[in-house]
Amino acid sequence: MTASPTTTTTTDPLTLAYIAMGAAAALTVPQGSPGRLVDRAEVEFMETLIRHAPMMDRLAAGREFGGMFYYEVAEPFGEMLAERMIADGDLSDAEAEALATELIAGAVA
Repeated sequence: MTASPTTTTTTDPLTLAYIAMGAAAALTVPQGSPGRLVDRAEVEFMETLIRHAPMMDRLAAGREFGGMFYYEVAEPFGEMLAERMIADGDLSDAEAEALATELIAGAVA
C-alpha cells in the first residue's frame, strides 16, 4: 500500500511530474490530426494542467492507495485532462476536481 502525497501546504514535485507525463502522452497525437492542439503554446498548455497539482495533493492527502498515487491517479489525470482540453478547450476548476475525485476514489485502497 502506498500513502498519498505527504504534504498539503506545498505541491509534491512528483505530482507535478506525473501530471506532466500524462499530458505528454496526450500530446503525442500526430500533427494535423483532428483534435490536435493548435490554438495554444505547449508551455501555456502544460502550465494550465499542472496548476491542478495542489488540488490533487489536497484531495489525496491522508488517504491510502492500493497502488501508487503517482502512477494510478496523477498520471492518468494529466492524460485525461489534456485529452479533454485538446477536444473541448479549457475545463473549469470544478470539472478538473470532479475528474480528480473520480480517479482518487477508484484508486483508494
